[in-house]
Amino acid sequence: VFVEPTEIVGPTNEMKQVEVELRQEEAKVWRQLTEEVIKHRDDIERSVSSIVQIDLVLARMRLGDLLNGVIPVVKDEGVMSVREAKHPVLVLRELEDIVGNDIDLGDNGNQGLVLTGPNSGGKTVILKLMGLFAYMTRDGIPLPAAPACTSITVDEETGGEIMEEVVPRVDYFDPVLADIGDIQSVDGDLSTFSGHMLVCREVLANSKKNALVLMDELGSGTDPAQGVAIAQALLEALLERGTRVAITTHYMELKQLAASDDRFEVGGMQFVSGRPTYKLLPGTVGESYALAVAERLNLPQSVIQRANELLDSETRQMGDLIRDLEDQKALVDAQALELEQKKKDMARLEIEMQAQREKLEAKQLSARRDEARKFAAKLEEKENILEDILQRLKSDPSKKLLARSWDDIRFVRRD
Repeated sequence: VFVEPTEIVGPTNEMKQVEVELRQEEAKVWRQLTEEVIKHRDDIERSVSSIVQIDLVLARMRLGDLLNGVIPVVKDEGVMSVREAKHPVLVLRELEDIVGNDIDLGDNGNQGLVLTGPNSGGKTVILKLMGLFAYMTRDGIPLPAAPACTSITVDEETGGEIMEEVVPRVDYFDPVLADIGDIQSVDGDLSTFSGHMLVCREVLANSKKNALVLMDELGSGTDPAQGVAIAQALLEALLERGTRVAITTHYMELKQLAASDDRFEVGGMQFVSGRPTYKLLPGTVGESYALAVAERLNLPQSVIQRANELLDSETRQMGDLIRDLEDQKALVDAQALELEQKKKDMARLEIEMQAQREKLEAKQLSARRDEARKFAAKLEEKENILEDILQRLKSDPSKKLLARSWDDIRFVRRD
């Protein structure tokens, strides 16, 4: 049994009393602080809001630094024109050899971009990249793309070079609408095609001038002939509203539409030696390379050979033609790069030669100046000798002095 000693009863009671008073004082302080917070609530809320905005701006700036981003020109004309654009997620992962692509939409009168090329070739990545760039621009985040540069093109009529400054530009797109992926659902009684059609309905309902619509494999999931018809009708309806559209497709009819309609630009993903390079080639129609992709993914060779036999001659010939054209374009591009490199080397050599010429001319000028200084010194010396002779003759015109002066005059004439 513990019995509290009489000596500590008093101090213990005093301590408990102090603790009670301390709690009362704390409650008093908290009550006063609460009253002050309520009194200045509006000012505090504004301060917090300002701090949040400052923190958000700093976060955007730091993200832009991580992306090594550039600030684009922003207008309200529905234009996206960037060079060497890279997907932000790939840049943040610090992957090596990230492929940059040139993207042009809404410029020179084109309202739509049709992306073609092989499966797993990067078409959908380009589509998502465009959507990210649109949102990053709206939020003031620098874009991972090339800064302003000078582009050199060749005039087809005169053959001369045209220099043009290319400035990164992403206008303010509102809204940004996308149909990427599959929203089929058993619970919602949605098939792949019906899911796409529901999204297309919402896209049409919300699209307007300078909206950006991104659609992956438009018209897929149903009969190809009907899917193409729906896709083309949808594209025409969007363009009539002034919407900017980018789609991916494997349908030849949509590829032909893009090649024949001035409102569209077409681009193909490069495919070299049986593998995608993930490089977008503006102005080219890409082959799907379904058999090559299947072979790369180790589908049985017997199945691939049988599929090749089942292709109709027209499709096979068209595929061969596109492949030949892509191979020729790749060769021409390689030759153009080589020629450009040679031009740069020649320009560098010319600069070096000019620097050597200037250096040689400077040396020659310095040598001439040294010779001139030496000649002037000698001339001054001889002038002093002649002046001395004249002074002596004036002071003592004797024959003996004249004879000595002749020796000095011969010395002057000698040089």
